[in-house]
Amino acid sequence: MEPEYTKDAIKIKNFDDIQNKQDRKYLVKKLNEQFSEYIDVINIENIEGYNFKENSEPSQRIAQDKDFQNIIKNNKEKILKGEEISGNFPRHKKSNENNWHFALGHFDIRNTEIDKKGNLHIKVYDTYDFNKENRTVANQAGYKQMHKGNLKPFFTIHDILIPKSELDKIWNEE
Repeated sequence: MEPEYTKDAIKIKNFDDIQNKQDRKYLVKKLNEQFSEYIDVINIENIEGYNFKENSEPSQRIAQDKDFQNIIKNNKEKILKGEEISGNFPRHKKSNENNWHFALGHFDIRNTEIDKKGNLHIKVYDTYDFNKENRTVANQAGYKQMHKGNLKPFFTIHDILIPKSELDKIWNEE
């Protein structure tokens, strides 16, 4: 049974999937780094992924998130140069604030492009894993279950579109 979150996604069978041709080297490296300590229960070549296109609800929510927009604002030069950006979504103390930390956590932004109309297209990559360093009860429970092979890891790719009008606001606000 697929998680509800993935209803808008295109399923990717593994890093060799033809849909990921341009990202294969990156995904092989990323998955090996992220899941190397689970090698006894996980075959890296079998890790599936989900690609959320620009019009999907999750990708649109990320594009409109203020924390994400701050990342775009603070990394303007890297984006214009097409450089990779790594980051973390902050944890908010108020539960009613949008909090992508628990949905994405640590992520990479790659393949940035500004099209002829001035719209920004980027890809946000993340893996579903549990880090030993995160000492929260929920994370440690997930970490133990993943080591037992009871939780299946996966990766996500979110295609993000920020229209020129929004991008201008993000990059020009004080």
